[in-house]
Amino acid sequence: MFPQYPAAYISDGDGDVPPVFGGTEAVKIMAFDKTTTTGAVQNTLPAGATIVGMSVYIKTTFSGGTTTLSVGHTGSATYYLNAASVLGTAGPTYSTSWTNQFVKLSAPEAITITVGSGNTQGAGFLIVRYVMV
Repeated sequence: MFPQYPAAYISDGDGDVPPVFGGTEAVKIMAFDKTTTTGAVQNTLPAGATIVGMSVYIKTTFSGGTTTLSVGHTGSATYYLNAASVLGTAGPTYSTSWTNQFVKLSAPEAITITVGSGNTQGAGFLIVRYVMV
């Protein structure tokens, strides 16, 4: 028999329970595709989170349009990544252009993804790793 724990947990804006002690890493995976062209909010990171890494996995290569990806927040669509050409190759894709990581968020932050326009196919995932410190 499992012990009974309280049913109320602190959760972020998406209902996920982030780690509440230092050193434990949380991961949010955000799907996007060829229609994600307007900086749509994909997920929210909780206040106190510090992003320690971002990466992209391309499930279906993007083609037929502008194969760039920008990642930001509601205040700046290019805050973390500005129009990087990372959508043309399937599998894990790495960019050295990520910015503004390792900064503790003072408030919950909505993460946005913008894919270049005109693509006829394409799908992928943004992987955001963060810790609560």
